[in-house]
Amino acid sequence: MNQYMRKFMKKIVCAVCALGIAAGILVPVQAKEKSSFWLSGTSFDVEGGRLGIYYEKEDAILLKGRVKKSVSKNRLNQADERKIKSVISISDTCRIVFEEEDGSMTAGLYKEWIKDGGGGDYQEGDRMGFCTVLIKVKNNKAVKIIFLN
Repeated sequence: MNQYMRKFMKKIVCAVCALGIAAGILVPVQAKEKSSFWLSGTSFDVEGGRLGIYYEKEDAILLKGRVKKSVSKNRLNQADERKIKSVISISDTCRIVFEEEDGSMTAGLYKEWIKDGGGGDYQEGDRMGFCTVLIKVKNNKAVKIIFLN
């Protein structure tokens, strides 16, 4: 019996080692996917829209409603909508882009836009106006915000 027990223990040790190696390989891949993603949503003000963006403070916004979430911008259309109520911090280098129907674009840094009054002199809790928004989130901070009109 002792010989069988040793073989059994060796198999268990090998299985645990194999699982440890697999977890060591897979965990960084999963963490990377979750640390960088895109969100998209349409404003409450637009028919069928189910998202509100609220000004929290100079370096944060609150998203309430329904959004699509995907690791890639190109796959947002295929993503399912999910409910969200989350405060997202704004990175120091966050870019904000306004894309008009005619294809023209205006771009700049989010923090400059807010400080210079381009943000409409928002107060904490004010809902931000938009039609459709795309937000790139990386390491729990918004790094790019695209407003589509």
